[in-house]
Amino acid sequence: MRQHFCYGGSHCHPARMPWNSCRLSVSTYPCIALLAFSGQRTKLVALVQGRVRAPELLAALRRALDEQGMLLMAEQLEQEERDTSRRLLAEQNAEYEASLAADQQREVRRQDEARRAEEAAQQQAAEEARKRAEEEA
Repeated sequence: MRQHFCYGGSHCHPARMPWNSCRLSVSTYPCIALLAFSGQRTKLVALVQGRVRAPELLAALRRALDEQGMLLMAEQLEQEERDTSRRLLAEQNAEYEASLAADQQREVRRQDEARRAEEAAQQQAAEEARKRAEEEA
């Protein structure tokens, strides 16, 4: 059972107990509710009310797992797919950002090389003009 259920206990605060009772249709205490969480939704899967022995509780949980297991597995698979999609999108965004940064670095280097080539051409033209001026003088 431990491989299928995550369990924990809680005591309902008296101020919230009527709301919980009404929402879960509880009429007898103690009450054990098996809830399935899917995104923002919460679904009541099983409700065991009153004093029950361990074998009866275990049977109720197994019955709930048998009845709802496929649905719970499908919801778990959907969650895993959403997580995978989210992770893939994050990886793609990171790769895009890295590619964009590399492109920007290449553009900066190209502009630097063009500026240096222009400066070299201007220096060479100035040197040639100076040599011509010396030859004419």
